Amino acid sequence: MECTLVCPVENTLEFKTLGTGKNGWSTAKLGIVIIGIYTGVVYIAGITGHWKSSITEHEFRVRLQNINSPEITHPTVGFR
Repeated sequence: MECTLVCPVENTLEFKTLGTGKNGWSTAKLGIVIIGIYTGVVYIAGITGHWKSSITEHEFRVRLQNINSPEITHPTVGFR
């Protein structure tokens, strides 16, 4: 980013994490940790059955065929 190179205030646009020592975490390490946590949560949800739907494959196919019908609508919220 060019704006960080010409900014008169030092370390204005710098990413740091707290409690990780003198140098902190690198962006790559933090990204890997976040992706690892997400993958772990999805994997655990899958093996414990929380990721599965209660409808059958047949019912899903029937509902998918009627996806554009007026009886299936998205709920709306009346903001004023």
